[in-house]
Amino acid sequence: MSITDFKTWTFALDLDGFEEIDALYRSVKEVDDYGMYRTVKGKKEGTFVVTASFMDESLFLASEKARSAYLKYIEDQYCGGEPEEIWYAVEHANAKDD
Repeated sequence: MSITDFKTWTFALDLDGFEEIDALYRSVKEVDDYGMYRTVKGKKEGTFVVTASFMDESLFLASEKARSAYLKYIEDQYCGGEPEEIWYAVEHANAKDD
């Protein structure tokens, strides 16, 4: 079963830590597998399906615009509004210092 409400779907993921956030972001951005997340092109041109290995529901992104909006949502909600790549580098460096 797929849903289109990325806020609800992402909340259900209960993301834990910067590595999980990065894996989800990279999966969606690169349309590939990262960690527990997989993003593939949908059957219809310009659509995408995001899955998490531990969830029955998948996220359906109906367009490239929806995919871009989802990436922006992740940055705003989980990365403090920073570009994800910069945010991840800082978090990773901070984790090494601990």
